[in-house]
Amino acid sequence: MTPEKTINLSVNDRSICHVEIDVPGKAVNVISAQVLAELSAAVDSIQSDPGIKGVIFLSRKPDHFIGGADIDAQKFLGDLESSLAFAKQGQDVYQKIAELPVPTLAAIHGACLGGGLELALACRYRLASDHRKTRMGLPEVMLGLLPAWGGTTRLPRLIGLSAALDLLLTGKQLDAKRAERIGLVDRVITDKEISTQADAFMSELTAKIDLMDSKIRSIRHQAQNKMMARFLNHTPVGRFILLHQARKNVLTATKGRYPAPLKIIEVVQNGFGGPIGRSLDLEQEGLKTLAHEETTRNLLHVFSLRIHAGKLPHDAAASKSIPSIRKVGVLGAGVMGAGIAQWFLQQGIPVRLRDINEGAVAKGIKSINEAFDKLVSRRRLRPEEKADRMRLLSAATSYSGFSKSDLVIEAVAERMEIKQRVIRELQEAAGERAVFATNTSSLSVSAMAEASKRPDRVLGLHFFNPVSQMPLVEIVKGRQTSDETVAAGVAFVKQIGKTPLIVSDSPGFLVNRILMAYGNEAGLLLEEGAAADRTDRVMESFGMPMGPFTMLDLVGLDIAYHTAETIRTALRLDWAQQSRIGDRLFDAGRFGKKTGQGFYRYEGRQKIANPELAAVLAAVRKDRGITPRPNITDQEITERLLMIMVNTAAWCLETEVVTGPGDVDLGLIMGAGFPPFRGGLLKYCDKIGMTAVKEALDRYARSAGSRFSPARMIKDRAQQAKGFY
Repeated sequence: MTPEKTINLSVNDRSICHVEIDVPGKAVNVISAQVLAELSAAVDSIQSDPGIKGVIFLSRKPDHFIGGADIDAQKFLGDLESSLAFAKQGQDVYQKIAELPVPTLAAIHGACLGGGLELALACRYRLASDHRKTRMGLPEVMLGLLPAWGGTTRLPRLIGLSAALDLLLTGKQLDAKRAERIGLVDRVITDKEISTQADAFMSELTAKIDLMDSKIRSIRHQAQNKMMARFLNHTPVGRFILLHQARKNVLTATKGRYPAPLKIIEVVQNGFGGPIGRSLDLEQEGLKTLAHEETTRNLLHVFSLRIHAGKLPHDAAASKSIPSIRKVGVLGAGVMGAGIAQWFLQQGIPVRLRDINEGAVAKGIKSINEAFDKLVSRRRLRPEEKADRMRLLSAATSYSGFSKSDLVIEAVAERMEIKQRVIRELQEAAGERAVFATNTSSLSVSAMAEASKRPDRVLGLHFFNPVSQMPLVEIVKGRQTSDETVAAGVAFVKQIGKTPLIVSDSPGFLVNRILMAYGNEAGLLLEEGAAADRTDRVMESFGMPMGPFTMLDLVGLDIAYHTAETIRTALRLDWAQQSRIGDRLFDAGRFGKKTGQGFYRYEGRQKIANPELAAVLAAVRKDRGITPRPNITDQEITERLLMIMVNTAAWCLETEVVTGPGDVDLGLIMGAGFPPFRGGLLKYCDKIGMTAVKEALDRYARSAGSRFSPARMIKDRAQQAKGFY
């Protein structure tokens, strides 16, 4: 069967050629070898037609331009020779576009990322719509790679070194207005009739090409015309300072663990100002070097996990009865409820917010408003966009208006009787049609659903705090939750730009269950003599974004205490193996950062040692009959904290809390900050070997307690010389 065409050419009555991209069978455009071959043939056809006066590249996908290269991580790494050939093919095709003798224009509407933006950069001019889904960026650095289809070469030449490095080294995405301000986009258009507006712009170009080209170049240069920008971008000394500082900043931020940003700086430094061909060669050489890096392999593994996150059984995925979610109700206007509501509003979803009294509602609305104000101050949102989002919010102290909600999510107090009461009240107000979701971090979704007339439409949507920064949402399937309801949850989580992870209903689900074991072990180490700040430094040195005690203070020891009550039985811990220090701080009302004291003391933004911790520790040690050990090594701290997480993860796999090791790794990276450069907890275990994992667990089972007794899965895999994957 002949494959469907991806590239469609047409020439209008003004001799303007439209190159429309529409990858068949996919919701978004991604660039494959077939797409590149078709694109190359299209460019050859344009090149051979002397009647064509201009070329416009557009997408036929709604609200989407091009999302980048079609990369399968396993295939990319499994056949590097073919992968590098694909990279060279893309660079060659884009160079052919850049060399076309007529004006070329990218009409960008929707996501324009990676290879999509590189195609736009190969054009002489760019338009972008003001639609909220229009975003431009080069995220390759986040995969351990560099933009090798001309992006690393063309972007600095277009917008200057400083602005280009900001995009290349971070993978950040810009909306149309911000892209216009730095000269990446030549004109911002409305999101209506993209093709017509692109035609009008091209007609201006072809009618007065020299005048228009001079005008556009002048506007682009204005973005780099400030004195400091001119010095940094256009003088040898300035470029040296800029690149030196960029390298210093990268090393500070990454501690040298991520080679891609350093390689990008090297390619830019050696290629900028020289021949385009030489710079393009440097891109390919840099990509080849990075493709052999272990960090790149790990980051591509994580990318693959994210792409396949929330994968449903075929029957559920194909079901036509998946509820569509357009309007949402949020119960509870506290920190989590307001954070969840604000995120929904930011994605353009109408929200009905409820709390028990007007004061609580007002406080929630104020919190939402302040969150949007921060986005405006950081130029991530325009004032008129903030106003549009706030108009989508309505609030009440009753259930009025909830009958229109397709989904209602509760973020009320973590007490089962309160949550069950909310379900009973809600189904009278919203009816049986709505999907009910709980944001509980540890309580049983199945027990909650017992209060509902439609338990099949009850599920957990566990957001992590702060909602705006944490990308993971655990989708908790209760005993009676239907596949269609789970599918609706997955679709909705993706719709709002989060990463879904399907988990079964069990104490603490996945992430909190593992983190509770991690926090408990850190507490035991503290009680045995390992100082809190030292343990934090050791784990940060391993790659964690913060140590366990800083994490507990930030989350709140009150929240950790109540979560632990639910999870402790699932952790297989007898009383002798449970840390007491967190409970003592909770009893004393020292909940962490929110109260100014916890494992540390907080003065403004400063975190300092808590002198009162010593007295609490002394009391715990006396109760437990512990004499602090002076010989706890950094290796013991690292191993005990990692191995307890590994053992807990294996128990979760054995009891089918999740379906595979990839779920564990994705959950801990996205929900707990496990270092992506290591590929995930279980990927890391496969690297050091299951025999070494079992030996470490056996060693600590003898010296520290039975909680380290290796899970059956670990014993079996070690005996079979297999890994988790």
